[in-house]
Amino acid sequence: MQLSDFVNVAGATDPLLAAGIMMLWGVCCATMAERLGAPRVTGYLVAGIAMAPSVNGGITSGFLDLVPGYLDECALGIISFAIGGTLNLGRIRKLGRHIAWITLFQGTGAFLLTTMVISLFFAITMDATPKEWMSVYLPVALLVGAISAATAPAATMAIIHECGAKGAFTTILLGVVALDDALSIIFFSLLLGMVKIFVHGQSFSWEGAVIQPFIHVVISVAIGLVVGVLLHFLMRIKHNREIHLAMSLGATFIALGLAVLLDGSLLLACMALGFYTTSFVKNSEQLFDSVERAEEAVFALFFVHAGMYFDLAHLAEAGALALVIMLGRFSGKLSGSWLGATVSGAPAPVRRYLGMGLLPKAGVTVGLVMIARGIFEGNPVADIMVSAVLTSVVLNELIAPFMVRYALAKANEAGSCNGLEEQTEA
Repeated sequence: MQLSDFVNVAGATDPLLAAGIMMLWGVCCATMAERLGAPRVTGYLVAGIAMAPSVNGGITSGFLDLVPGYLDECALGIISFAIGGTLNLGRIRKLGRHIAWITLFQGTGAFLLTTMVISLFFAITMDATPKEWMSVYLPVALLVGAISAATAPAATMAIIHECGAKGAFTTILLGVVALDDALSIIFFSLLLGMVKIFVHGQSFSWEGAVIQPFIHVVISVAIGLVVGVLLHFLMRIKHNREIHLAMSLGATFIALGLAVLLDGSLLLACMALGFYTTSFVKNSEQLFDSVERAEEAVFALFFVHAGMYFDLAHLAEAGALALVIMLGRFSGKLSGSWLGATVSGAPAPVRRYLGMGLLPKAGVTVGLVMIARGIFEGNPVADIMVSAVLTSVVLNELIAPFMVRYALAKANEAGSCNGLEEQTEA
């Protein structure tokens, strides 16, 4: 019996057995990725791509449906809760105008330029009717553009720790990275309502395109804050540290459930919960530490599962679109960082090199594209979009770490990376 036959039989026998196979295979690939100097998430995605039905013909497409959808929602909730945990109110106040301006300009730049180049790519390569353009291609461009504003904090942090980077450049870089994913989630959530109108062929109205999405955002944030107050109350009760994980996940799941029930954004709800927790709950770091120790198991399953949606049949279109996405995102990050640093009067190294430190992308990008996929369910463009974004993530994670190291070296803030600067100047 071949391995693919065993996987199919295992999945048909018990979804938990299938999930276990996916997780352990993902861990093996993630370990190999780390040894090669790549982030773990890259290993998880490659593991999923290797198991994709279009790549591994022995694995049936029905295997994708074995992992319950709520596990994907749980992973997205945990990711969003962790992102909210970086938005400490006191820390944000201390970050200063440089970080605020750079975050706004580079995030908006990545969104606008990526949307523009994808729209141009579709206009050149697709013979679409006006109706198809408005219901399919423009929505894809808008959502992938919003997704492209995100930066992977884990990859950037790992390189900063590896190089022992310290200084004004590093401080500003960390501040922008901390706010970047939140900005991407906000863009995505605000556009989601408008995109659904286009996809479903409804006539445009300010109520449907602007007012209702804004109300959903307010509802989502309110859910997170209310659940945060509940968690705050529970943390005041004397208890052992062992139950912090149960409290954190319980609050996250309540926020998730309420967001789904009230037609809100599960991403914003959990991010607002994380924001309230880190800003107002005493000893909140204990809650986030407990989640961090347990999240890897959920992430392994989520990213392997996401990678399995890669469709080899659309490799030509997806590969070209992936390069277009990278071009638009890189251009937006670099130009936006320069413009934001110039407006805020940041030092010269920040203006010249900070954008290179914002190129990594991973977790939030994958999570958001899986949500976007559901909007285009049944349309082949959904598979092309997911395959293109996954390809861009893998390619990006092979290139971006070297760019981050280069930026730190040119800013003269990384002792162990300064050798790179000397080599480039020689």
